[in-house]
Amino acid sequence: MNKISFFSISSNLGAAKSTVPSNVIPSFGASFSCFSIWIGTCLFFISGCEVGPNYVRPALALPAHHTEQSLKLATAPKGEVTQQFLADHDIPAQWWELFHSEGLNELIKASLKNNPDIKAAEAALRSAQEIVAAQQGAYYPTIGAEYNATRQRVASTLATSASSNAYLYNLHTAQLTISYTPDFFGLNHRQLESTQAQADVAQYQLRAAYLTLTSNLVNAAINEASLRAQLQALQQVVHIQNTLLDAAHGKPYRPGSIQGWLRSCR
Repeated sequence: MNKISFFSISSNLGAAKSTVPSNVIPSFGASFSCFSIWIGTCLFFISGCEVGPNYVRPALALPAHHTEQSLKLATAPKGEVTQQFLADHDIPAQWWELFHSEGLNELIKASLKNNPDIKAAEAALRSAQEIVAAQQGAYYPTIGAEYNATRQRVASTLATSASSNAYLYNLHTAQLTISYTPDFFGLNHRQLESTQAQADVAQYQLRAAYLTLTSNLVNAAINEASLRAQLQALQQVVHIQNTLLDAAHGKPYRPGSIQGWLRSCR
């Protein structure tokens, strides 16, 4: 035999006689209606109350330019492109690609892929976003379900508790729970604002790490290229000085001397 039982709450109200006149006892239906209206009104006004003031972003007076004086465009020679300053335009996220250097692009791509600071900032951002999603779940009810099945057998020497006098029976128990916490004072809303602000901070920290890494790499690459060019120019100067020294000693012309270098420069 199979038996399914559910948890339920029931109440029985017995009739009782009273010696108090009926005109003295107030009507239960009218009292309950007034009480419901009073409770509903209180909940309506309480729901509009939130803890703490609303955040208002302060007005910031941003400067028109970041230099003491406005930059003036220099006149470019004929046939060259004139330099332009676009103050109201945003540069692309991959701003280093404006240098049109394939080696620089590959260097930054590999650095962004393997840099531990970028990976840590990305993990912190994902964690903050998951916390925001979890906090948003407070606005929805929590539903839980549980089901238990047991099989029991009573010894034949004992009296069975089943109405069918069966010694072997199954018991199935199902339970459903629904809970919800109203946000009367705006606590969940304020906590959600706090977690969203933390997620914004994590996103800005990721952008800062991204910009710091790329700018340091570009500056290092430019400095290295500048030092290599200076070293090459210094080697050329040394070569010219050696050639002039040979000429001063009356040595004959040889390949790689100043004449050959002047021809290569042409």
